Amino acid sequence: MRYTFNRLYKVYRLVKTEADDKKEEYELSHTIKGYDTPISAEDIILTEGNPAKSHKFYSDPKTDIKESDKIVKFNEILGVDEEFIVKGIRVFTFGSLSRVEAVIELLQN
Repeated sequence: MRYTFNRLYKVYRLVKTEADDKKEEYELSHTIKGYDTPISAEDIILTEGNPAKSHKFYSDPKTDIKESDKIVKFNEILGVDEEFIVKGIRVFTFGSLSRVEAVIELLQN
């Protein structure tokens, strides 16, 4: 079985500003393919997250994402960009199947 990661996400990474070494801001790094789904309330208890905002993100194992990255997807239904912060990452492997799983949390705009 092969996973289909068909949704495009923009990845923003924290970088130090040129004017002030102590200040960091998000800058567009690259794009990745994957998909996200809301997390059930039972799983939220384990991650100590917010059930209304937490999602699980799945992607290819070679995907370059890190904790504290901001990933952005376009919501076709609402017609707006949704921004998520990566809270945790793990690589899941079972036999010949492999994928990256990340807990992401929706940012309030």
